Amino acid sequence: MKSSAIFLFSATALFAAPAFTDTLALGDMSHEIEAASHAADLATLDKLQRSLLAASKQAPTDKYLAYYLGYADYYLADYYADSDASKATDCLHDAESALEAAVKLDPDFAEADALLGNSYGFEIGLHPYKGMWLGAKSAKYLGTAMSLSPHDPRVLMMQGVNDYSTPASFGGDKKKGLQEYSQALTEFGSYKAAEADAPTWGHAEAYVLRGDAEADAKDDQAAAKDYQAALGLDPNYKLAALKLGKLTAAASQHAALSTK
Repeated sequence: MKSSAIFLFSATALFAAPAFTDTLALGDMSHEIEAASHAADLATLDKLQRSLLAASKQAPTDKYLAYYLGYADYYLADYYADSDASKATDCLHDAESALEAAVKLDPDFAEADALLGNSYGFEIGLHPYKGMWLGAKSAKYLGTAMSLSPHDPRVLMMQGVNDYSTPASFGGDKKKGLQEYSQALTEFGSYKAAEADAPTWGHAEAYVLRGDAEADAKDDQAAAKDYQAALGLDPNYKLAALKLGKLTAAASQHAALSTK
């Protein structure tokens, strides 16, 4: 399938970043949003989001436009989560609206279901009291995604996030979440997008998520290996570099103390 022609536009008009080519196709959004997120590049994330929002108003029946708009808003929320919970929540509400539209356009769009479920879970993480009504919505959409596409690596990864981060008293299971991260990484190894505009993001992120779980379990060697794998996929992945740096510094300090 050809990449959507709707989203071809002049980079001069909408983008200042020199990394963009003269035109940017909708199928490029997966990589561009992911790269900006990994680099913690707010300016580019914001420009991508605004361009997608404008394009979605021109083509409200394109499920991929709705999906990528939700994806961009989701990672804007991630950018603000530690510094401005209110702004992060606003971004999540925008993400949820866009992803709900994508699901309505294609009820079998497992990727949109999974990201929507994770968006509700993210919102619960910011405001735990919302779990009383958003928990069921998160579980519903993630469950639908898993039933529709149980081998999709992003679906597995987002189900893993939900299982790992949800408290055990509310049905979470860290062991299951870690297994789902590993399953996602296995699926990423052979994944090929079915359509030109379909999502391709998440491989490096799955390594970071599994690394975090391993670090939580005090398996620093395995965690460091996964952070290194993430950086092998994207050398500009700031969070992976930061986490690997902390592990390396801690290991060096431990080694120095043990020799005294």
